Amino acid sequence: SSGINAEYGSYQFEEHEVILSMKVVPLKVDGKGLVPYLVVGTGYLLGEDVAVKGRVLVFEVLRAAFEFEKQLNKPKFSMVHALPIKGLASVVAGLAGYLLTCVGPKVIVYHFSSGKELVGAAFYDAQIYIVSVTIAKTWI
Repeated sequence: SSGINAEYGSYQFEEHEVILSMKVVPLKVDGKGLVPYLVVGTGYLLGEDVAVKGRVLVFEVLRAAFEFEKQLNKPKFSMVHALPIKGLASVVAGLAGYLLTCVGPKVIVYHFSSGKELVGAAFYDAQIYIVSVTIAKTWI
C-alpha cells in the first residue's frame, strides 16, 4: 500500500555503519537551481580502541515509471556521492542551498554545484560536541 510507511527503495550500508542523521535537503546545482537530495550522515561503531570515522551520503530522489496496477508514481533514489569523514556525522541540514554537517565540534558547510561532488566552502570550530542545529533563513 502507498502511505507513509511504504518502502521506496533500499541501500546496503557497510558493516558496523549506522545512520546518525538524515534529512531531505534542497541543494544548489549549477544549471538546475535547487534540487532535493536525501542526505545521510553515518558513523562506524567499532569500539573505543579504534579511531571513529563516518560518511556523508548524498542520494538523488528519482521518480519511477508509472505503475499501471497501483496507479502510483513511487519515488526511488540512487547514491550520487559518498564523502568519507574523520568523525561521526551527527547533524546534516540545509543552509540556503548549501549542505551543513556537524562532525564532533566542527561545523562544515559544503557546496554541491556540480551535482556530483561535495566541496568544502566554510567551517567553524565550536567548543562543544554538536548534536542538533536549528537554521532560520541563513542563521545557524
